[in-house]
Amino acid sequence: MDGRPVDVVVDPVGGEVRTASLDALAPLGRIRLLGHAARTPDTPVTGDELWHRSAGMLGFAVGPYLQNNPSAARPAAESVITLLASGRLAQRVDALPLSDAAEAHRRLEAREVPGRIVLTV
Repeated sequence: MDGRPVDVVVDPVGGEVRTASLDALAPLGRIRLLGHAARTPDTPVTGDELWHRSAGMLGFAVGPYLQNNPSAARPAAESVITLLASGRLAQRVDALPLSDAAEAHRRLEAREVPGRIVLTV
């Protein structure tokens, strides 16, 4: 980033990263909140702080949105199914025996899973 302010921040992390993102934001900049992987509290931001910075934040959580608007997922789901069926998109799936369930949980908790894990019997 070389010290210059940025116009847009896409933040799936939250916590301290979100706070630092505010400091890196240019006037009229926007922060898009897409998650909270840090699992640490954000520093609260007031409307006045955004107003004085001439900045904005917008959150989007697909899970809660689709619970209230399930039909909104259909076009994207159809596109993904087409891509998977044609082979133009691949989903990594690691199969582990049920006896390795502890290892599967360890990988998930360590965020070492780039796709899906399936336990087999």
